[in-house]
Amino acid sequence: MTTHTEERAAQLRAALADALEARGQLTDPTWRKVFQSVARHPFVPEFWTLAADE
Repeated sequence: MTTHTEERAAQLRAALADALEARGQLTDPTWRKVFQSVARHPFVPEFWTLAADE
């Protein structure tokens, strides 16, 4: 992966941790650190999204 991709992945992990914390679903600082540090993208190397009907 490129550095840009790794940086973006880190931003998305932080955003996930922020969102979970804001909803009260992530209250333990240790688990927040795990959510922020563990990369998920290697486990899902490709994916598809549905496009809106035109």
